Parts: sequence; C-alpha cells; structure tokens
Amino acid sequence: MRTELRNAVSGIAPMFLAGMIATVPAEPAGGSTAEPAGAVGDVRDSRGQRLGPLTAALVQANRQAELEMRLVARLEVQPNEIFEIYEPAPGVLLLSGAGAPDGPLRVTPELARLPPEEVWSLVADGHPMPPRLQAAIENARQRRLGGPRALKNSRPPSGFGGGSAERGSGAAMTDGDRGVRPPSRPLAATSGWCDTGYFTTGWSNCVNDPLLPFQVCLDNWWHGAYAYHEDVWILNSNVCPAQGGPVAYWIRSDEDFGGLWTVSQNTVRWFNYYDVDCLFWALDDCPYIRADVINAHNKRFHFRYRAGIE
Repeated sequence: MRTELRNAVSGIAPMFLAGMIATVPAEPAGGSTAEPAGAVGDVRDSRGQRLGPLTAALVQANRQAELEMRLVARLEVQPNEIFEIYEPAPGVLLLSGAGAPDGPLRVTPELARLPPEEVWSLVADGHPMPPRLQAAIENARQRRLGGPRALKNSRPPSGFGGGSAERGSGAAMTDGDRGVRPPSRPLAATSGWCDTGYFTTGWSNCVNDPLLPFQVCLDNWWHGAYAYHEDVWILNSNVCPAQGGPVAYWIRSDEDFGGLWTVSQNTVRWFNYYDVDCLFWALDDCPYIRADVINAHNKRFHFRYRAGIE
C-alpha cells in the first residue's frame, strides 16, 4: 500500500495541520437558533477587507477557536465564504473554511491539498501574504527538515457511529472498517442552503476515489455522528447542519492537532488534512484522526469523512 500511494502522490508538497481543543462546548442556553450567534461589528480579513454579515457572524461565533489555535491568516474569498489558516504550534499548519456562498465554494478539497502559500496565491487576488503567515510557512519548512515523528501506541483501526437516520431514534450505527456511503443523495428536505447549495460544492462529494478509500458519508443524519481511522495521510471532512440549529464540529488526533468550531445552521465548516511525509518515512506513523458532530440532539445535518489511509 505504501508503494502504491507513494506513486500516486509523488511530487505533491506536504501540509501539516494542527490545533487541539480539550473541552467540549455546552449546548447553547435557551435552545438552538438558526442564525450565527454574536454581534457582527466591524470584522475584517487579512487584507483589511470588511467581512459580510454572514462571514462576520461565523467569525464571531468562533473567537475562542481563533485564539486557541492561533489564527495566522483569514480571507473572505467570495461573498459568504471564508478561508482560514492556523498555526497552533510552530510549524504545524491547519487549513479550514466555512460559509454558504451562492455558488460552489472557491476553496475546493483539491485546492486545499496544495501548500498554503499556493492556496493563498490562488485566492488572495494578488494581495501579499501577511507576515504571520510567512513566518508560519517557514516554521513548517523547518519542521519538515526535522525528519519523521515517533511511532505511537496502537489505536482502534477505524470506525464510525453515533446518531441515527431517524429523528426519533437514538440508536447508534454499527462500527465498521470500510465506512458507509449512501447510494444517492436524498431529496432536499428543506429549502435551506445545506439541503441545496451544499450539494453543489466539492466538499459534499462522495464518489469512489482510490486516494480516499475510507469514506463515511451521511446525509440527513440526526443527533450526532463520529468517524475515525488510525492511519490517515489525507482527510477531507465537513459538516453542514440543515435543521434544528447549530452543531459543534470537533477534530482530534494523536499528534495533537485538530479544532473545535461552532457551525451555524445552513453553513458548512470543512477541514482538510494532508501529510504525505508519513508515507515516505519508514519510522513515521500516519496519525489517528477522529471527527465528531456534537451538541446535535434533535438536529439534522450532512457529514463527510473521506480519508486516504496508510
């Protein structure tokens, strides 16, 4: 498997992601709402451009994540879509994004696999990288020169579960080692963005891909969900809450990277991990990565976990 994957990804530059949040947020007091929380105010991106009402509200709802994961750059790449880069530890970079644009997301899963400086050049419309991003990229280069990371203790190989396909049920799915993929997208249950626009984005795709053999793709799911694999070198994951209010989206890893975001109803939050180095270093171990949708009781959402595995 290592040889096949090396050939498949040869020449692609690595990306390191990070950010471990240790606490789980409580359910919002007074019940869920369909709109992002927090006053909008004058929120600007790394170019000094004022964010629109939707993206500004998404930023305000995740100020704690911004502080804990050390945001180094943010762009509103089109109306109602933000792209973010974090450096929670020196040389450990995390790419994420959120929103609900009128058309496809500008930052696609394919684009998010590129080195962060290339992603910036493609979406920043000629604006130079901010100094904090330049420093983070240099830290990442130095980190790669440090060689492989140590092997870790054994983890459960893979699995998925949580929640239910029915609103009134609390039954969990059965864990498996190959993921689950619905045969086709169900009919839209509402006219909201997560039941319409989300399915025009590359992040909703759930197709057979030799680079992403482990796939958990849940449409119209209720109450919560999780998916994990013990050896991940690439991961496309996201959640889009369609009914019942916001959810929390939690990424964790045994290499101390991840993130915890509030995801407002009818917006998507995505996460992309990419680290080809763990395929090439004989003594390196690709990370265990788990994604959870929490604070989701009586809430309907669409969830993706599509991983390339060692």
